[in-house]
Amino acid sequence: MKNLQRYLGKLVKLRHPHFETLLARARKRGLELENRFLVGAVSGRKRILVCYGGHLCLVVSPAKVDLV
Repeated sequence: MKNLQRYLGKLVKLRHPHFETLLARARKRGLELENRFLVGAVSGRKRILVCYGGHLCLVVSPAKVDLV
């Protein structure tokens, strides 16, 4: 099991299939995305990361990201 606290304050990138899904949604709205997000909060109970990037706030599983 991963120690989620090691992600806090670090840059992460979404794994390719998950980023492509997000990118397709953003392009429909005329937005551009960069695959870099800052982990601002960690929920150990639900095992999720709250990530911020540009104008987005994402709630993702640690299995969907890699440390940069």
